[in-house]
This record gives sequence, structure tokens and C-alpha cells, in this order.
Amino acid sequence: MNAKIVVSSTLVLSGLAHAQPAQFTNLGAHLAPESLRIPVQLQSGNDIQWFRIELPEATNDDGFVDVWSDPPDDRQTCRPPNYPIDEIEMYVYDSAGEGISGSFRPIGLEGIVRLSFGLATDNRPPICLFVGGDTDPPYYCTFPFAGQEGPLPAGVYWFAVGHRLHPHLTNWDVRTDANPASLGRCAHLNFTIQPAGVLYCDPDMNWDGNADAGDIDYLINVIAGGENITGRNPDFNRDGNVDQGDIDALINTIAGGGCP
Repeated sequence: MNAKIVVSSTLVLSGLAHAQPAQFTNLGAHLAPESLRIPVQLQSGNDIQWFRIELPEATNDDGFVDVWSDPPDDRQTCRPPNYPIDEIEMYVYDSAGEGISGSFRPIGLEGIVRLSFGLATDNRPPICLFVGGDTDPPYYCTFPFAGQEGPLPAGVYWFAVGHRLHPHLTNWDVRTDANPASLGRCAHLNFTIQPAGVLYCDPDMNWDGNADAGDIDYLINVIAGGENITGRNPDFNRDGNVDQGDIDALINTIAGGGCP
């Protein structure tokens, strides 16, 4: 599935534009609910790695595709111990080589870049990484995933991962001004895929990593007018009302009864 694929390419305008990437990792079609974690290793400072993937539709109200990159747990695979982490950037193109609107805004700190397409009515939790050092707290968290990049039509997409990237909006044209002699970098490219039309519910309302009585208490408090810190949609059963029915549905889901 993750084998390197080499295909022929022809410049659209010789010397002025790029064609479809000649070297890429083909991730195939991922059209069902799924989480992927793909290792990325940049071989030099100016290396750009391309990933091709077929994704399902995600709309503002239904389905989502959340994507992020982060450093590996074993950072010695790419750099000496205690070497500072550098940002890794990520850009997205469609099957025609056109840049996806909104994705050309890498949000990076300690190697995290985050994109979120689709569902904008129910937040997904942020990604948090331990960074240590003198920071307080000793970790960094992204903003929650909430469809910030807008909807995503079903189709084939290309993800470019590199450092000091300078993307153009056409013909898969991404360049870098990084020093080729500088150290390579490691990361993981992560996808959480929830197709439109496939029922989604997450009972972890309070984002503590567990589905338990604490989530029921959290929802009861929100419905009663309390603060909704996570920004989760309290209409858990999706009937258009925020009421006792949502509490009952959450209790049933936590008890093993499945999504409403």
C-alpha cells in the first residue's frame, strides 16, 4: 500500500511549470471511516515527499477529513539527540494539480501542521504533543479540528510535505529554498477519515480520552446552560433539539448501545 510509485511526467510549460509528481507514495483509496498514520522521511533539507490518496466527500454538515503532521516519537531517526525540531509544511493539490483553497496556510509549531475539511458543526479534539523544555505547560496543542478548510469533494488528492516550501496554485508546483545539505527530517502524515453519509458520533464529550459518566455529566451541564469548553455539539442524537433525548442517547451509546 505504501510502496513508492514512479510514473512518467511531462512539463506542461518547459521550465515554467511542473507536471504531476513523478515520484510519490500511493496511499490508494480510503473511502470508509478510518485513521491512517504514514511515516515521512525527508532525505535532505530540500527534499519534498508527495502522497497520493483518494478521499470521500466531506461537507460542512456531514463527514470530515482531518489531516495533520507531527514528528515521530523516536526523533533520533532523523537527527542527533536534542537537535531542535524544525517545522514541516504541508500543501494539498487536487487531481488536476490545482491548489486546494485554504490549505496554503500551514500552522506549524514543533512540527505540527493541521488541516480540517468538512464537518463544521461538531468539533474534534486538538492534537497535543509533549515538547518539554521550559515551556509551561510542557506540551503544545493545535486548535480543535472543525472543518476550517471548508468542504472537500470526493476525489484524488496530492499532499506535498517538506520544509521551507513555496507553493504555486497550479500544476502541482511546490518548490523549496531550504539548504540541500541540511539535515533530513522525519514526521508522520495522519488522516482521520469520516465519509459523508456514514453515521458519526463520539461519546467523549469532555475530551478526556474516555467514554464514561464524566461525559454524561458534561452534557447535562451544557444542556442546563453551563459552559461548553470543548465546543462539542450537544445535539447528540441529531434530532434538531438539545434536550433530555440527547442525554438518553449518550447514556445508551456509552453503555454499548451504539450511535443514535
